[in-house]
Amino acid sequence: MTQQSGMSEITRRSNDYYREGSLDSERWAKIAELPDYEKVISDFNWAEAIGLYCEKDSVSILDCGCGVGHFPRQLQGKVTFPEDVTYYYDTLDPSSYSLTEHRNGLRYPFNPRNSFNSAVEDFLPMAWLGGYEIIWCMHSLYTVPRERLPRVVSTLASLLSPDGRCFIYLPKKHSAYMTLFDLYLEEAGHERIQPYLTAEEVLSELAKREALAVETVDCSFDHWIEASEPQTLSTYLNQISLRPVRLTYDEWQRNTTFAPYLDKAFDHGRSAWRFQQEVSLISFSWQGGTEGER
Repeated sequence: MTQQSGMSEITRRSNDYYREGSLDSERWAKIAELPDYEKVISDFNWAEAIGLYCEKDSVSILDCGCGVGHFPRQLQGKVTFPEDVTYYYDTLDPSSYSLTEHRNGLRYPFNPRNSFNSAVEDFLPMAWLGGYEIIWCMHSLYTVPRERLPRVVSTLASLLSPDGRCFIYLPKKHSAYMTLFDLYLEEAGHERIQPYLTAEEVLSELAKREALAVETVDCSFDHWIEASEPQTLSTYLNQISLRPVRLTYDEWQRNTTFAPYLDKAFDHGRSAWRFQQEVSLISFSWQGGTEGER
């Protein structure tokens, strides 16, 4: 199912990276093994959150901005799911390639069901869709236009079951993710692209919704990229900045905007670049377990 008419420039760029023949899957897998998901899995009690639905015959999950599926693969290897529950798994992403790769890689206990080819800000749920016990948006709301964030929050809330919970994993404003993208915007002088959306902005929007109960877990960790892996560094920087023309390692080192930052980030003792990250796992549900005003 495809809904892509209102796609923003930055979402188009993200989509361009996640298409067949464009994504360096092997090197990107190395980057996906950085501690982002490991940290959020260890710092939050996922077993308890999933166990809340152990009395149900089935649970519906929506993976919003699913990518190629690194998060559920890591989660299912570290959390025990109740065996008597069927987990139906729906995916939403603007990249058709990601949807296909995610579906092909999905394993027990997840049962692939619906795939929606759309950016979250453009998604128009059909009347029959909803009642998700779990929605997760893991590293996926960066490119949501700020003026459309209220609608995105309303859409996610409307898709929850009365006892459902939505999880949003997004960097904070001082995270290296944000700093690196801001450096790109400074270099490019691109007026049509906004800075990445931050966890603080999502929390500010959620604070306006009295019908929603909101919780936050903050995660801090470092991305280390060894000096012996220069191509991994260039893949990392290209992906974060979503450059339309990707730079080689040598070009990054000569870039007058980024070179000072990379020099400062280099740890000579470890012979590696260190990128300090601060990320929030934000979750919300309906107050009292019932739907309020939408």
